[in-house]
Amino acid sequence: MEDLKEWLSDVNHDYKVGVELFGKYSRNRHFYRNFQRWGANRLPQLEYELGKLYLQQTPQVQLQKNIVAEPTKIKLPSNKNNADIPAIIQETKNILVDLQTKISMLHNQLYELGESNSDDIVKKRKKLLDEKAPLVTLYEQLYELKEEYFVTKILNPKLEALLHNNSDFVVDKEIKDYSNLSDMELERSKHRLTSRISKLENRLKYQSVTKQDKENPMPEGVKRKEVEAKLKQLKNDQKTVYKLIQKRCS
Repeated sequence: MEDLKEWLSDVNHDYKVGVELFGKYSRNRHFYRNFQRWGANRLPQLEYELGKLYLQQTPQVQLQKNIVAEPTKIKLPSNKNNADIPAIIQETKNILVDLQTKISMLHNQLYELGESNSDDIVKKRKKLLDEKAPLVTLYEQLYELKEEYFVTKILNPKLEALLHNNSDFVVDKEIKDYSNLSDMELERSKHRLTSRISKLENRLKYQSVTKQDKENPMPEGVKRKEVEAKLKQLKNDQKTVYKLIQKRCS
């Protein structure tokens, strides 16, 4: 993996070399063919995917801080008329941002553990890696289904099922103290909270994470009360984040 580590450590990444490294270490032939077809504008995504591969292949080796300490935000396909994009695709893009935020935080926590291989650190490192693995898998599945839509203009029914089955998955770990976050993480938390609030409001109105043509309110009961309580908490968190951002900008 030394060649991969060297590529990740290099400030000026060679896209073609990165693609060949992806083909060498990844079993995802679909992504490999896409990277071969795509150009250097996909370098941020290539950097992120190679960073994941390095972490997966060398769980006991600590990365240098400049190696995927935080995944680069991938530029999603643009569309001049967002009204033409289905709500479920917009929601998928929001969830991808949620996933990027959480994966980023896990990367930072892995870095902060340091290089020790003591029993305690190894256990903590394994816990973080186990938490990260399903998020990475979900990210890849959602990303491919979202990309498929922009190519075919057809919604794959797997996307609806995936969103439904994982509607709460990417947000299972709450942030207790937003003041400890970096400026970048705080900004991402703002977007993440906005997305979560929107999803919960949709669940109350439509019993779906995305807006539907007709309202179908969640019936009164324990489940609705839980969602309403969570929504109230998130709105309070949102106010806290806004205040912290304003304070840091002043």
